[in-house]
Amino acid sequence: MKEYKIALGWRIFTYIFAPIFFLTGCYILSMPFLPHTEDIPSFGYWIMGVFAVGVMVSSVLSILQVTNAKLIIDNEKISKRSIRSTKELYFNEIKGFRKEEKFIRIKSNTQEKKDLEVNYTFEKNKEIVNWLSSRLPDLPGTNAKDEEAAILEDTAYGQTTHERERTLKNAKRISLIVNLLSLLVAMWVIIMPEPYVMLITLSMPVVVIGVILYYKGIIRVTSTKDSGYPFIGLGLLSPGLGLTLRCMLDFTIFSYSNVWLLSFIITILLFVMVLVGSILRYKPINYADIIASFLFLCIYGFGATLTLNCLYDTSTPETYKVQVLDKSVTEGKNTSYYLTLAPWEKQPEIDFISVDIAMYKRVKKEDEVTIYYRQGLLGIPWLIVTDTPQVEHTKE
Repeated sequence: MKEYKIALGWRIFTYIFAPIFFLTGCYILSMPFLPHTEDIPSFGYWIMGVFAVGVMVSSVLSILQVTNAKLIIDNEKISKRSIRSTKELYFNEIKGFRKEEKFIRIKSNTQEKKDLEVNYTFEKNKEIVNWLSSRLPDLPGTNAKDEEAAILEDTAYGQTTHERERTLKNAKRISLIVNLLSLLVAMWVIIMPEPYVMLITLSMPVVVIGVILYYKGIIRVTSTKDSGYPFIGLGLLSPGLGLTLRCMLDFTIFSYSNVWLLSFIITILLFVMVLVGSILRYKPINYADIIASFLFLCIYGFGATLTLNCLYDTSTPETYKVQVLDKSVTEGKNTSYYLTLAPWEKQPEIDFISVDIAMYKRVKKEDEVTIYYRQGLLGIPWLIVTDTPQVEHTKE
């Protein structure tokens, strides 16, 4: 019997860096209790908390994985042990093996058992390959070719092989174009946030979903380097990130209470379209695509809600004069500038608000700034703070 563990170098790397990431997660969790974090909106704490817990759990799992993972080869079978499960293939269940970019694939010849994927992080992987070569057939081709062959045999994509080849070729070309276009549009909206650019960005995920539905499962949301399916995840993710970042830079949301339901509705409507129209057609169903689609559309739903609410808001702004009680600067990776504002009609408590460096330098302690308070197209109030008021009928 032969037994292989994770290579020593990988174990040392994990034992050093996993605790660092774990401590980073602990620090992120403690941020709500640290000074100078009052300006972070409540939803920000939730996002940071989820991220921090994810980092901490991943760190612990990584240590457990490199400590316990084993590849065991005996006279009857090959077993791969991890912290989650033990997978095994008896030799009479093995079709052969092949080397792929990220791992060695030991191919199952039965539908009841999945292939074994042996990562190159295992020690003595050359010895493993030599042992497999001496006892198992070395299979030609790659997983990508297997998947492409499956597409070319599926009559859902065309009545003839020629039609299916053309469909696959077009799907690859279109997915590449849409991914690049979405990335460029997202960068465009960050650099030049004109209304028409934001409208284009707002519409891009709808175009992406249309492409996904049109190709009936050929185009996937996620992909691996050894996959034969074209993917369009970048096209689904980029516009949402661009919109969200642009909104966070441009609009100061007064209350997020009405954001979540509207964001959720947009997310669910689009997610159901992707799920029913494409993902449920997969054989087998790709759960990574389900998770990625939902997360990407959550980001888009949030950004789209804020964009629609603020960009197309036609309400008349209410204008207030508010005294500046203090000024402060926080320094770190980025320097942020804050004004401490006295209570006013909509905000009965002292509040901190972030401003740009130019306004920070112009405004002095005990000066007054002007707040333009707007209702928002979707009922999400937001405001603009300036030291150069332009609207009359000011309220104190």
